[in-house]
Amino acid sequence: MPSWTAEQERAITEKGNLLVSAAAGAGKTAVMTERIARLIAQGTSVRELLVVTFTNAAAAEMKQRIEQRLTELADMERDETVRLRLYDAASDIGSASISTIHSFCGDVLRHNPHLVGLDPSFRTADEAEAALMRAEAMDSVIENAYAMAEKQDEGFRRLSDRLGGDEMLSDSIGRLYRFIIARPDPMGWLDGAANAYGEGFADYSALACRELVGEAHRAIKAMKGEAERMRHELRGYGDMFVRYFETMDRDIADLTMLEKLNDYDGYCYALKEFSFSPLPRSPKGSTTPPLVDGYRKGLKKQMAKLQKSFSMSLDEEKAIARQLSPSVTVLCELVKDFMKEYSRLKQEAAVIDFDDMQQLCYEALMCRHNALKNVKSDSSPIHWQYGAIARLPKGAPIEPLLYGGYSSISLGYIGLYEV
Repeated sequence: MPSWTAEQERAITEKGNLLVSAAAGAGKTAVMTERIARLIAQGTSVRELLVVTFTNAAAAEMKQRIEQRLTELADMERDETVRLRLYDAASDIGSASISTIHSFCGDVLRHNPHLVGLDPSFRTADEAEAALMRAEAMDSVIENAYAMAEKQDEGFRRLSDRLGGDEMLSDSIGRLYRFIIARPDPMGWLDGAANAYGEGFADYSALACRELVGEAHRAIKAMKGEAERMRHELRGYGDMFVRYFETMDRDIADLTMLEKLNDYDGYCYALKEFSFSPLPRSPKGSTTPPLVDGYRKGLKKQMAKLQKSFSMSLDEEKAIARQLSPSVTVLCELVKDFMKEYSRLKQEAAVIDFDDMQQLCYEALMCRHNALKNVKSDSSPIHWQYGAIARLPKGAPIEPLLYGGYSSISLGYIGLYEV
C-alpha cells in the first residue's frame, strides 16, 4: 500500500475541480493514477473517464500505471464481486479515453463527423499542407479586398496604409486568426472586438477599467508589502541603514495614498504625476548599498509598468477607439473572410488541421445542448411537465436542466423528439 503525504492524500480524495501544482518528481502522476484507480474502485466505469496528457508516451504510461494499480486493488479485495469488477476494469483500461487532446478530439470527430458537417473520410493535414492552404486563402482574401476597394471600400485601403502594406496586413490577419481560433466562438469574438471600438465602447471600457483598477490595487498592495518588508529588514541591521528609514516610510505613505483610489481616471491622474522620493545621497566615496538599490529599482520597475497601463485618460482612449473603429471593423471582417476561405479549401481536400480539431470537437460536444437550448417543456409534457425527467410549468424553457449531465453528445429518443 503506497504511503501518501497529507497533501497527496487530499489531491487523491478531494471532490470537485482541483488544480495540483508540484515540482518535477513530486509524484503528480502517481497521485493522479491513485485518484483515478479509487474512482473506478468506487464504481466509475473506465469508459466515463477523460484523461488528457501532453504526449502519446505519457498517455501509454498512464494507462499502464492505472491497469497495474487496479490489479493491485483487486488482489487485495476480499469481496468477490468487487474483485472481479476491478479485474475487468484493469483489462478494459485500453478502451478508456486517456490520450492527448488532439487524439481525444480526433476520436470524437471520427465518431460524429455528421454533427459538424465533416466528410466521414476526413484526415488531418500535416503542417506543410495546412501552411500552403493558409497562404492560398490569404492571397485570395487580400486580392478580393483590393478588388472591392477599387469599387467602394475605402476602409480597406486605410487599414492597409495604416499597417504599412500587404505583408503587415497578412501578418495581422494571421496573428489575429491564431489568437481567436482556439476560442469557443471565434466569430462572436470578432464581432465583440469590432463593437468594443464602436457602439459598445462604454460597456467594454467599463469592464476593462474594473479589471485594471483591480490589477492596480493588487500591484500597489504588493509594492507596499515589499516596502514594509524592506523597512523591517533594514531595522534589523541597527544603525547601519538608519538614513534610509525616512525614505522607506515615505514610500509606504505614498503607496497607501494610491491604495485608496478606486476609479480608472483617478489612477490615471495620480500615476501620471507620481514619482518616488529620491534616496538620500551616499557619503563621499561610497555607493548605495546593493540591498537598498535592488529594492528601489524593483519598486520603480513595477511602478513604471503600472503607469504604462494608465498612461491615457478614458476620454483619450475613447477618442483613439473612435479613430481606429473603421480599421478594426475591416480587419475583423478580413479575418472572417480568411477563416471562410481556409475552411472551404480544407473542405474541398477533406482535411482538417489541429486547430480545427479542438474547435469542431467543441461544436460536436455542444451540438445537443445547442439544439435543446430554446426548447420549451410543452414539446414533451410527459418528460418535462409530468415527472419523467422534471416537473416544469407549461411553456417553461428546459435549458436550466441541460447542465450537470443531461446535455450530452448522444442524440437519443428524447433529444430527437424535442428537436
